Amino acid sequence: MSRKYMLMAGIVAGLLLCGCANFSAPLPPEQKTDTGSGYLFGRFTLTRMHKMLLNTMRMGINLQSESGEHYLLEFSEQGDGISTIAVPPGNYRVVDMSAVYGDGEKEGSWAINDPNVTTTFQVAAGKAYYIGDYSGTVNKRLRPMAVQGLWYLNTIGCSDQTILDFKAKYPDIGQLPMVRPLTLPPKNPRTDTCQ
Repeated sequence: MSRKYMLMAGIVAGLLLCGCANFSAPLPPEQKTDTGSGYLFGRFTLTRMHKMLLNTMRMGINLQSESGEHYLLEFSEQGDGISTIAVPPGNYRVVDMSAVYGDGEKEGSWAINDPNVTTTFQVAAGKAYYIGDYSGTVNKRLRPMAVQGLWYLNTIGCSDQTILDFKAKYPDIGQLPMVRPLTLPPKNPRTDTCQ
């Protein structure tokens, strides 16, 4: 094998072995319910401290099913941040927060050390599961001859307003019975009941 092809094979192998992340595509608001699916939803918002050099930095909450399937819900800096995905019935849990560059290369994952967030919960078909409001920030640190990306998970909580916004944004899915499988603190203790 020539040196040129060996180098190309090495590059391809390296690309296949890199830690890549695929975000789960959120359902469109006009999505009709599927009787065989359960729906996970929440509000996932992102703030960028510096627009320059950070436009490719992304983050998400990683959920895992009992069968090992991963669902990476992306934080958004546009719109209301509310998104939902359809999943098959089964047991799920939030496993970590993932930091990703725009090309899909995974920078790393950080555990969420809160048993109220990482507890396993069961998803049944024909129900919508509110898994919380998550807020994150990306920032940068200047290093000699480099810029280091920094990802932060700021808050985790529940909000009664998110449920109302979800029902307005997803009129069909919003008609399903609502379940709050995680015990999360209210974002605003004076107005949020989180029940």
